[in-house]
Amino acid sequence: MTKEELKELMDKPDVIIIDVRANVDWLGSNLKIKGAVREDPRKVNSWLEKYSKDKTFVFYCSGLREATSASVAFQLKDKGYTKVYLLKGGWKAWEKAKFPTESK
Repeated sequence: MTKEELKELMDKPDVIIIDVRANVDWLGSNLKIKGAVREDPRKVNSWLEKYSKDKTFVFYCSGLREATSASVAFQLKDKGYTKVYLLKGGWKAWEKAKFPTESK
């Protein structure tokens, strides 16, 4: 999903934006995408069940080619979640575009 597409969807109640940046990147920033929740990408099984499968999930990280986001998304798809997306360009593209952010 492009940053422009996410910006259009971000206030919809069925969209869950999940920050899965590596700990070093998460701790190195005071900001996150507005409305995003933080989940540990290494512990998907510990937080996954609190989310309904009918929601739309958008994951973002700060790595090249969205590697962390892709790994988490594949795990959700393996568990039957169908509306799973990656933010193309991740956190860096969002921040560079000066799209809505908020303090953590």
